[in-house]
Amino acid sequence: MTKSQDTEKFRLVFKGEIAANIDHETARKNLCTLLKADSTKINNLFNEKPIYIKTDLNKEDADKYKTLFNKTGCIAHIEP
Repeated sequence: MTKSQDTEKFRLVFKGEIAANIDHETARKNLCTLLKADSTKINNLFNEKPIYIKTDLNKEDADKYKTLFNKTGCIAHIEP
């Protein structure tokens, strides 16, 4: 890891996208479980506006959270 990767910070972003191979209800339930939130709060994430799920992450942690998030069937993105 280079010095710039050590200091560069990233954020995990959700834009309301769901993977093509999973139905919306399953993805929402999986996300409720991952984020330990009720369905009302999770439904608010699907408003097509970018939501920052996690911020101030190093690259390794950002990749780890993205993998966990994507396993729910919802698509997360990493932004600097």
